[in-house]
Amino acid sequence: MAHRRGPRPERWSTGTCPVTHDKFLKWHQQRNQAQWRGETWSIDFDEFCELWQGDSWERRGRHPEDLCMVRKDYGLDWTLDNVHIVTRAEHWQHQHQQRRLQRLRQTAQELD
Repeated sequence: MAHRRGPRPERWSTGTCPVTHDKFLKWHQQRNQAQWRGETWSIDFDEFCELWQGDSWERRGRHPEDLCMVRKDYGLDWTLDNVHIVTRAEHWQHQHQQRRLQRLRQTAQELD
């Protein structure tokens, strides 16, 4: 008897749509990574799908013009009100600004 290899969409809990299945896997992965880092994740799968509606899902990636989901305030939890979809270039710029502010605050504290 030969073993079946490859995807088995008839067994997916999300139905047979490969895009919905991919979204579910990424949602699950991001939720688990947040929990591993000790961050609270309060975005359910339906909300995650709403955030990634339209062509935004196909525009995800690792290049500067590609999209990613980030928190608006890194000190707060992963909630629907605290996340947005931005380009990686915008995210990198925001991270750079936050690091610069953190260094300035640290320098100011050392001078006090």
